[in-house]
Amino acid sequence: MSFQTAGLAGTLAPAATTWLFTSAGNSWPPVALAFAGMALLSAVCLVVQGRRESRGASG
Repeated sequence: MSFQTAGLAGTLAPAATTWLFTSAGNSWPPVALAFAGMALLSAVCLVVQGRRESRGASG
């Protein structure tokens, strides 16, 4: 299910970026902040996943 959700979000990213850019008055900082937020969310998910896998069968 996560693979399908990621695929859907990935196909909507260009349209969402275009909308954000035009709604912000053709300004790049909101787009950059959105991508920085997505990168931060990805990093947090990787850290959480790493902690779960490091516990192994004992956790």
